Amino acid sequence: MGIGISGSCEQCDWFYLGTGYPEVTKAYQDHLRDEHPEVWLRR
Repeated sequence: MGIGISGSCEQCDWFYLGTGYPEVTKAYQDHLRDEHPEVWLRR
């Protein structure tokens, strides 16, 4: 098993631990789109 990769949100206390960058990036983008659409549209 590989080393875990983490991600967090600057807008809230959301945190994610995944197995690779693509997984964490997708989870982060999904979170931004669902919870902070105004931020997601700017990035």
